Amino acid sequence: MLSDESFSRTFFYSIFAPLVAAQKPIDPSVRSDLGPFVVDLPLQGLKVREKYRPYGARIHFSEDQQVTAIFDYFLDKFFKPGDEGWNEAKLLAKVTAFTQITAREHLIWSHLILSNTITARSILDLNPSHPLRRLLTIFTYRSTEVNLSAFGQLVGESAILHRACALKYESLEAVFDSAYESCDVYKPFPNHRVAPEIEKLSEEGKFPYLSQGREYYHIVHKFVSEWISTAGEGVIDDQAMQFYNGVKASTEGQAYELPEYSSINDMIDLISQSIFTVTAYHELVGGVIDFVKLPSRAGFRLLADHSGTNIDLQSFLLGMIIGASTAIRMPFLMRPFENYFGSGGAPSWETEVWGKFIQDLQEQSKKVQEEDTKRDVEFKYFDPANFECSISV
Repeated sequence: MLSDESFSRTFFYSIFAPLVAAQKPIDPSVRSDLGPFVVDLPLQGLKVREKYRPYGARIHFSEDQQVTAIFDYFLDKFFKPGDEGWNEAKLLAKVTAFTQITAREHLIWSHLILSNTITARSILDLNPSHPLRRLLTIFTYRSTEVNLSAFGQLVGESAILHRACALKYESLEAVFDSAYESCDVYKPFPNHRVAPEIEKLSEEGKFPYLSQGREYYHIVHKFVSEWISTAGEGVIDDQAMQFYNGVKASTEGQAYELPEYSSINDMIDLISQSIFTVTAYHELVGGVIDFVKLPSRAGFRLLADHSGTNIDLQSFLLGMIIGASTAIRMPFLMRPFENYFGSGGAPSWETEVWGKFIQDLQEQSKKVQEEDTKRDVEFKYFDPANFECSISV
């Protein structure tokens, strides 16, 4: 990940793709002379511990998805390819983006907000035989243990994330608070409004995060709709409403709050987005291990006197500890789960509906793999063959 090309690929074809997709339709950060795409991460106001340098970078990309400039907020200076300090600017951008997406999209949004809430509400509000609980059980498998572990290892003062990053704990808390307030993880994936330039990339097959993400979401939506329809009219009962309203209450104060329940479509959207998040979205934003394997890839902090293309040794080792402790896999999604669906007195239709879902996933997996052969850059994150059935640690 040292070349400009590989650096750019981490944003358009890897873990930082959600940051690219977050570009506003009319974004004041875009500069026409530097290209139509921008990732803006103004984190320079966060206080860092002694001997570490502040975060904060704005990365500009050309129409052909190549980095053209990086603005260092702390130094108040632009760096362009070939400039003295260019490699250091790229590492700053990777460290800033990696810290942001790990703390916000991965830890707070995926684990502690969505997965944690869906798991808790399904247990508290739905009895074990309720059709919605039966559906969600696969997608919340071991989630209580996983999220408890994530909280213990990563959230507290002097926990491993605090040690690994450069932030004072008050600033790390500010990151967590901001993550809650900016959270839109419950918003159905296809409903996110993107900049016209991003939409064009997707239509051209050059931004699979968006195109393949939408395709997978629709497969999930179809599956959830069929499950609820087959379960019968009584599926939306008092327990189901308590579940929906419990999740809705948890979104108060977030950028996207669940709407008041008006029809069965609201329940389908909620469950579909939850499944999308703990399978596909987490497969992408939870890909920590790929970025901590080498000190040149990324990390969570930079020394104040940093130079070169690598993070410091201690930061590298702390990142490896996080990577190793968050690499435990859950069962793969594309399995029949024959000892669960339709088993132990459960209705036989569960097996049929799940089987159709797996068939759709198999077809989508082939399509994703075929598209990889036609692109110069692979994007395997949204191949259903790689998905786990629930959020992993």
